[in-house]
Amino acid sequence: MIDLLLLSLTLAAADPASTGCVVPNVAASTVIAALPNKPVIADNYNLTGTTWVQVDLDPNGQIASASIAKSSGYATLDQAALEAARQSTFRPETQDCQQRPGSYLFEVDFPQ
Repeated sequence: MIDLLLLSLTLAAADPASTGCVVPNVAASTVIAALPNKPVIADNYNLTGTTWVQVDLDPNGQIASASIAKSSGYATLDQAALEAARQSTFRPETQDCQQRPGSYLFEVDFPQ
């Protein structure tokens, strides 16, 4: 009887509904995206493009590292994108109701 009760308690604790977790698996996402500061030189020369920044998150959603995944073709735009990513706020990936470290791609577009 005690073994069955222990098994029942163990299963109840693993149940996502019992932990308050409604959606057990959620992809990492941006909570607040900082706007990039487009460098003056980029405006002067009409530089445009899109930069993809790989943001590595810890289980709490804090940025562990950030790097250029795909360049816009202009270092000045890439640096502005990197800074915007570092100033943004993220939600980490959740698997089985547990926050996990992981990587997330942050897109920064520099239109004309």
